[in-house]
Amino acid sequence: MRTHLVSTCLVAALVLFVVLPPVYAQDTATSDTSTPYQIQPYNDHLYKITTLQPFRVDIYASVGPDGVLLVDAGFLGTGHAFGEALRSLTDQPVKMVIATHSHADHITGIPILAPNAVVVADRNAVIDSYMALPPRRRFTNPTVTVDSALTIHFNGEDIHVVALPPGHAPDELLIHFTGSNVLCVGSRILPLFFPSVDNSQPGALDEILESIPRIVKEYPNATIASGHGPDLTGKQALDYYKEMKKSRKVVEKALKKGKTEDQLVEENVLAKWIDNVTFTQNSARLWIRAIGRGEGFFPAALPSISQPMTEAFVKSGAGEMIQVYQSLKKEHPDEYDFRQFQLNNLGYQFLFRNNVETALKVFQLNIEAYPTSANVYDSYGEALLAKGDTTQAITYYEKAIATDSTFTNAQHVLQSLLEGK
Repeated sequence: MRTHLVSTCLVAALVLFVVLPPVYAQDTATSDTSTPYQIQPYNDHLYKITTLQPFRVDIYASVGPDGVLLVDAGFLGTGHAFGEALRSLTDQPVKMVIATHSHADHITGIPILAPNAVVVADRNAVIDSYMALPPRRRFTNPTVTVDSALTIHFNGEDIHVVALPPGHAPDELLIHFTGSNVLCVGSRILPLFFPSVDNSQPGALDEILESIPRIVKEYPNATIASGHGPDLTGKQALDYYKEMKKSRKVVEKALKKGKTEDQLVEENVLAKWIDNVTFTQNSARLWIRAIGRGEGFFPAALPSISQPMTEAFVKSGAGEMIQVYQSLKKEHPDEYDFRQFQLNNLGYQFLFRNNVETALKVFQLNIEAYPTSANVYDSYGEALLAKGDTTQAITYYEKAIATDSTFTNAQHVLQSLLEGK
């Protein structure tokens, strides 16, 4: 299963939670992972569909006489669960997908859920440049790009689509179902998480926070529907905003006194917002790091190990790329970011470019480095499926489940594979 793409995105949010005072608007998703999806209806045609692994992902489906319109499509790996959910609602095809932004957990399920659909995306979302790898078009589907705003009429209501300045990503859209009065915000507002900031974008820290009151003012009575969490009312979104502003001030005050990231974590400066039973100190560290980088107190993140690896691949091929990884990990372990999601993301970048064999080599490195992670076996299995090797794929999905029996994505993919044998 792929993890998130850039900067402090949802890879961070996997462990980045915040305790908030409000009770959220109706939300049927629970921690129950025994089913692959949960469906929350807003009315007779608009639905929220949720899957909870590898972390919570929410997509939105308008179902009616015009067919199906989706807001986001999840991962490639969650396509099975979301597809099953859609089939429980309708036998109509997906005609259109509106992407709130281009991170992998929002768009890479399109080939499974909507292979023939028109994609609507911010103009900055269309071309994917990753490290030294050649750019690629993110969407093979026919694509409509949004420069500032557009309106779509579908299933009896106008859907307004508005481009946002960079905050969580450089290519974010707001989608307002005007008749239903549901506002899809993607990862711009994350009810269960501290804000996830793309610090590579100038001003992103301020933008992602200060956009919240602007959004509430513009859509005062809308149901605010996140890509990763329960719905919010406008008041709840403002409560979230106020709490995040307070937490930011606490961190900034400490940083101005010369405190380091480790000191702030050790002193538990964000204790007010953290429940150490459910929400961990790791969450505090990630938010502190985002603020520190956004305010210039901390240096930029370590370069991803993907950078020298892709450079070696472009110059000399996969063999040299693997050697560079092994050499740097041995001789310069503190100079690059070797975390699991870096290799996982790189593997998917090769998979996206139809280079399955190289993707498998990269995923194998992750298996060797993180053998206790179910996700590394799940990703390897997904690449094997792309190769057409169902037998081996089954083996690796079984390994994922053996590593973590609650890893429902692997369970549901494995079930579908075994039923299809």
